[in-house]
Amino acid sequence: MRSATPVIAKGRHNSVHALSPRHPTLQILSGLPIRTHIHTHSVIGNRGRPGPLAESSDGIVPYWSSHLPQAESELVVPADHSAYQNPAAVAEIKRILRPPRTSLPRLFHRLPH
Repeated sequence: MRSATPVIAKGRHNSVHALSPRHPTLQILSGLPIRTHIHTHSVIGNRGRPGPLAESSDGIVPYWSSHLPQAESELVVPADHSAYQNPAAVAEIKRILRPPRTSLPRLFHRLPH
């Protein structure tokens, strides 16, 4: 595992550089396991170019970088890097964020008479 200290010391720790797959901080974070009780989902844009899904991209982020093998669900939408605006992606995000009815807390309880 690499240290991010030299990169930070050189003043290269900013939001643009930190998104590079070669950036030490991102390499360190990507090497950390996702805990089993954390629910993960992927909504991934694909520009629709010919070829295997594994080699596709939204024009900025390659599929291999977005794909999480442990994800509970994955939806690939025909979109570029603005996939979050795609109606199918919006519906999927709402589905993911909507809690199951059985897990909603009881907000009101009957008081004894």
